Amino acid sequence: MITSVVVFEWWLILRFWISHYVDFFRVGGLMYYKFWRRMAAFCVDCIILSPLFVVSNFGDENFRLFKVYWFLPANIFCAFYYVYLPYRFGGTPGKRIFGLRMLRINGEPLKYREVILRFLTFWLPGLGVSVAGMMAVWSLTDAQYFSVASALDRSRLVTMAMPSWYNPLTVVWGMFLWGDWGAILMNKKRRALHDFIAGTVVVRDIPHGSGASPGNAREKDVA
Repeated sequence: MITSVVVFEWWLILRFWISHYVDFFRVGGLMYYKFWRRMAAFCVDCIILSPLFVVSNFGDENFRLFKVYWFLPANIFCAFYYVYLPYRFGGTPGKRIFGLRMLRINGEPLKYREVILRFLTFWLPGLGVSVAGMMAVWSLTDAQYFSVASALDRSRLVTMAMPSWYNPLTVVWGMFLWGDWGAILMNKKRRALHDFIAGTVVVRDIPHGSGASPGNAREKDVA
C-alpha cells in the first residue's frame, strides 16, 4: 500500500513537471511535444508492463522451460497493448496519460496497417531474442539448469547456450533502439525511426469539446 502511494506521488510530480516545463510546438496544423514527454510516456508504459517482467523472472527462476510456455501469452498481451489499444484509443496508456495521440502522417486516425507496422519494428527483433532464449533452455537439462544457485549465474549459463546469431542480433537491435530515440531529436515532427517506417506521427492531443481535433486541424492547414 505504501509503495503504491509513493509511486502515485512520483507520477503526479512527473506529470506536473512535464506539463509545466516541457513545451509543445507547432509544425503546420499539428502540435508536437518535445522529446521528454515521449520518454515519460515510455517510462509509464514500462511501469504498467512491469508485472510481466516480474512473472517472467519468477518463472525462469523456478522452471527451465518457462520461456517456452510464457512465449504465447506474453506475445498475445503485448499485441493487445501495442496494437489494439493504439488502434482503439490513439495510443498506449502511457501516451494517453501524457496527452499524446498517435496519428497517420496526414493527420488521420490510425488504421491497423500503421499500428501493426509500428509493433513489428520492435516485435521482430524481440522475437529473435525470445527464440534464442527458448533454444538455449531447450538445449539444457534440468540438472544443468539448476546446477547454479544464483539468478545471475543461471542467466550467464543460458547466455552461453544461446545460438551463434544471438550476439549479432542484440548488437543490431541495440543500434536500432539508440537510433530510434536519437531520430526523435533530429526532426521537427519528433518522429522516431518506427514512425518513419509505419508512416505515423505522435502529436499533442486536443481535448474533446475544444472545437478542434488533431485530425481536422491538419485538414484545415492543408486546405
